[in-house]
Amino acid sequence: MNFFMPVAFRVDHEHGVSSGDIGIGLVEPFKIDNRSYEMVQLVIREINIVLEKVIPGMSIGIHDYGELLLENGELGHRIELTSVKNDIIIPLACESEGIIKIISILDVLMGVYNNASMCLIIDELDAGIFEFLLGELLRIFENNAKGQIIFTSHNLRALEMMDKNSLVFSTTNPKNRYIRFQNVKNNNNLRDLYLRAITLGGQKEEIYAETDSVEINRALRRAGKAGANGKK
Repeated sequence: MNFFMPVAFRVDHEHGVSSGDIGIGLVEPFKIDNRSYEMVQLVIREINIVLEKVIPGMSIGIHDYGELLLENGELGHRIELTSVKNDIIIPLACESEGIIKIISILDVLMGVYNNASMCLIIDELDAGIFEFLLGELLRIFENNAKGQIIFTSHNLRALEMMDKNSLVFSTTNPKNRYIRFQNVKNNNNLRDLYLRAITLGGQKEEIYAETDSVEINRALRRAGKAGANGKK
């Protein structure tokens, strides 16, 4: 994510629907053909409509270094994405991983929100995203999205924001890797229920390989002594 950002898009226009993704480099300015340049401009305009509400005061822009001739003989541009906050412009690459991730999927999220035929699959949606913002986005899509999002997450905030029927939990059993929780009442806090299942069990499969804090503490102490003595 620190070197390359795939900007996924789905755009309706007079000739039909264009969808796909455009790879945008982050480490340094990159070359892009004229058609892709126009698409990036359109996608960024759409992204900024929502981005300014998700991250108040922020928008993204394009720094155009000018037109140039590409290796295939076509005309293109050399551009760099920028972050704009309170009239301060910096390279987008200098932003946090979470912000870059939100921007990279925001156009497709807008498509899923408005289009019942779309399904978006994201691995580790929560990675780098502020927990409260993650919860707000999940609640919005849980209640109002027309399409479907399938995602994995390690952040337990999702358990507090989503309906129990939307959740599947991983287990330690390779022959039955995913389960739904049993005996969940409407007034149960799923986050508390999950933590209770880790410590006390109660579900049809083990959901966490038990760890012992005493043993971990002892191992750290032994490793420290071995290092100090130059022993393995």
